[in-house]
Amino acid sequence: MVAHAPPVGANTIWLSPAGGHVLVSSTIADELALEIMFHEASHTLFAAGRGDPWPLALEGAAKELSVDLPRDLWHVVLFYLTGESICDMLADDCTPYMVSQGLWDGRWGQYRQAVEATLPAYLEGKADIDGAARALLRALPEQSTD
Repeated sequence: MVAHAPPVGANTIWLSPAGGHVLVSSTIADELALEIMFHEASHTLFAAGRGDPWPLALEGAAKELSVDLPRDLWHVVLFYLTGESICDMLADDCTPYMVSQGLWDGRWGQYRQAVEATLPAYLEGKADIDGAARALLRALPEQSTD
């Protein structure tokens, strides 16, 4: 916990292949703090360009399907998976960070329908990571390749 964690109150600083530091502002409270801590810690296992499983699965699916991979889709997937996992553990009245902080209201909103239609199967153990990545990319609207 820190007083300030730019740019938005939480950040993960990747130091080396051995790990990094997770920073979460003390101003983030309640279940949001737990979700953000989980999200930021997950960055040490879930980032583009390092060969981590989800980014690799998305890259492989894009190649297999001959589609462009949106540059930030891996981060949307990370937010969604951590948020849904935490809310599943906490209670029925939990609101994931993506919803409570309006992340779906910006340009990531173009991915919402596809994410919510395909990723629950992964969380429920009904789809493996490669199948979930393929399903997600198939479900994306064509204009979402920014």
